[in-house]
Amino acid sequence: MVLASLYPLRDALADIVVVTQPSDTPIHHLLLTEGIPFTVCHNAHQGMGASLAWGVKTTLNYESYVVALADMPFIHSCSVKKIVRALMNGASIAAPTFLGQRGHPVGFSCRMASQLLSLNDDYGAREIIHRYRHLLRSVPVSDGGVVRDVDVPEDLR
Repeated sequence: MVLASLYPLRDALADIVVVTQPSDTPIHHLLLTEGIPFTVCHNAHQGMGASLAWGVKTTLNYESYVVALADMPFIHSCSVKKIVRALMNGASIAAPTFLGQRGHPVGFSCRMASQLLSLNDDYGAREIIHRYRHLLRSVPVSDGGVVRDVDVPEDLR
């Protein structure tokens, strides 16, 4: 699941850093085998926001951040590229939409780094997107994978 979610990102992005929990040893080995950089967030137990803030902290030299989830293996690389293009064209926040539904991954320009660094809860960047919705650029895509995650084995059908 992790690799299937990462491959479209690797095809679309120049650099990737995966944020993991300390207990994710099998994933660490998998990422090492694939040559995919990762960083261990020791306070990941605080939630997705803490992990996201850690990821930004370890990559402060980046011009933008594409925040993706490890349970979304159906996203196409062309959708990720559209998010990157929106950020390169000045968007502060960019998110794909499929049939009017906002999806993932969500892109943030480095102008949003301080807001991302302040996260420490289990809501991830949801509050930032809501608070700065006037800066959100919706990027229509024809890729239903941007709204499809895998929570149970039946979701793989």
